[in-house]
Amino acid sequence: MEVSCCCYAQGQSSKVDSDRSLLKGRNRAAETLGGNVTRKDAKSVDALLEVTGAIVKAAKGHGLVVFYGWAHGTSQKTVDWNEDHGGDWERFLDCAKAVGAKLVYVNWAPFEEFQVDEAVEHLEKSIGAGSAVGIEKADSVASRREIEAYRDKVGVTAVIDLAFVHEDIVHIHQCFADWFQAFEELTGGLEEDSDESGDSFPEHVVDKALVKKWASELASHAKFGAARTGDQREFLLEKIAGGEIDTLPIGDILARADSIYQFEIKPKEDERLCIEAGRLREQGLNLSAIAMKLGISKDRVSGLLPR
Repeated sequence: MEVSCCCYAQGQSSKVDSDRSLLKGRNRAAETLGGNVTRKDAKSVDALLEVTGAIVKAAKGHGLVVFYGWAHGTSQKTVDWNEDHGGDWERFLDCAKAVGAKLVYVNWAPFEEFQVDEAVEHLEKSIGAGSAVGIEKADSVASRREIEAYRDKVGVTAVIDLAFVHEDIVHIHQCFADWFQAFEELTGGLEEDSDESGDSFPEHVVDKALVKKWASELASHAKFGAARTGDQREFLLEKIAGGEIDTLPIGDILARADSIYQFEIKPKEDERLCIEAGRLREQGLNLSAIAMKLGISKDRVSGLLPR
């Protein structure tokens, strides 16, 4: 199955993916799941559409409500899932469930013929200008044949968008078809006006070691679990990082810290509290006294103790 899942950051306060060329086909793609897909080559296997069905089934299995649409806004902070650290879309849904998300956004878009037309147009313009964007003229004909070959992919799903909102931050995961990534690599250098049109996918470069360092420090802080909102956790990060805060990729750190806390730190903390609550209960303390001793709510104490 030719599928790659990866993410491209749009910035903490930028408009998420709303101007991309693929967005033009998203609403049409979402009209039906698993139905007939119009494309040039009827024998083509729409592997990504099959993945979409698996995602929807898994999300519902987790008790998540599936909203067929896209979560974005001009004022929202966004963070991207790092597949190298977090795993594929299944782990992304596990994360959504772990943080208590109730709703997950699912959307997908087909490859469209205008994308081939535009790539050919850019190629012809570059040849006409005598630049060929660094490609020798002898190779340009072959490049055109390669571009034209992608017309067989028209109508086939090219990208799946997944998202959930947690503490006012939109968490994003995207799955791209391998062949679509190859098309982007083939045609990326031909798009003279990609910066203005927003039709390209700019590479999001993050210092993974830096993110891991600060995310680990933040997630390990004694007050992280009590910080319930993104603003509170960002404030905590600022207190830890001091003057370095202005140089840090805050959104990536917050998202990574949340994953570290949910999957590594919180289970150990819950286990420790459970043992301590049981010990205090054996000493004859009531729920209120145990809650005061441990610095947690009475309801949480009740949940930690065996029924």
